[in-house]
Amino acid sequence: MAVTDLYPAYAAWAEATGDKHPLAKGIFDERLRKLGRKQDRVRPDGRRDTKQVRAWLGIRFRTAQDD
Repeated sequence: MAVTDLYPAYAAWAEATGDKHPLAKGIFDERLRKLGRKQDRVRPDGRRDTKQVRAWLGIRFRTAQDD
């Protein structure tokens, strides 16, 4: 999960659910690390000729197929 996608999705979810005190980005990142998640640079499509992005490893958005 790209770092640039995860926090904005969390912030939108927090606002949509009426959370009056969403976590700041630094605290959000710290909590993920405490849960054992790590960041690394990855190539989204796995090809060497594409640009690397920072990503949280082992995290993805839930899909309808997950239910």
